[in-house]
Amino acid sequence: MLGAVRVVGWSGGALVLLILLLAGRGFSGAHGYARATIEHSARQVEQQLPTGVRDRKLANDLEEFREEIVQRRAKLNLAAAEQTRLQQLTVELESAIERRSVLLRDAAVAAEPVPEGKGTVLFAGREWSGTQFADELERLTGEQEREQRRLEEQRDALVELEGVLAEGRAVVGEMEDLLRQSESEWQSLQLRREQAGSRRQLLDLVESAGRTGGSAAAEIGRHLEGLRSEVAEAEATNAARGNLRDGEESELSRAARHQDLLERLRRDSADAPVAGL
Repeated sequence: MLGAVRVVGWSGGALVLLILLLAGRGFSGAHGYARATIEHSARQVEQQLPTGVRDRKLANDLEEFREEIVQRRAKLNLAAAEQTRLQQLTVELESAIERRSVLLRDAAVAAEPVPEGKGTVLFAGREWSGTQFADELERLTGEQEREQRRLEEQRDALVELEGVLAEGRAVVGEMEDLLRQSESEWQSLQLRREQAGSRRQLLDLVESAGRTGGSAAAEIGRHLEGLRSEVAEAEATNAARGNLRDGEESELSRAARHQDLLERLRRDSADAPVAGL
């Protein structure tokens, strides 16, 4: 039964190693796939597509990449659990070999020349006939040699398995770093795009206001200039009419004063005494 367990353990270990070796190549392929996915997304962003379409495409690419990382991490966890189980089987195999070594050492002692008249051998707590003892010794020796070879192979497999797992963890770590960097850069670019859009709208508003304001200012200037001309013309007409009226009033005043002066002179002449009277 113990031998069957050991064989099953070794077969399982070899199967796990084969799977992980193939998965190791898959990790490298996944790493290339990760870079290709992000580069493809970058090319999509550069294309002249509506912003919403580009955003959805990049979001889908990142989500697929994230799911790929989750699957790879799950496979790594399973492989690590198998590694632990295989290590435990290796320890059990080492213990079995050590116990059998003790038996073989006892068998070497029991195999010493048997005293005359004694046809049995005391070994492993029981008496054996010479033929039985020889068969048992051959069986134990054969098992020990086979399991020694199996132990060496299993140790080599564990070393290689540890290397594959280390490579897989490194690749998954790089994928996770790449995902975090890509998500961070995407968020940064989205923020910068929003800020650039707000600034563009503000500049458009300023330019539009400048054009509209320039036209309105020119129109207002034309209206004011016309109003100035109208006011100046009206004021000049009023001034001219005022000057004319003032001139007429001045002539009337002079004539009135002259008439008044003549009237006073006549009165004065009439009131003065005639000379010689």
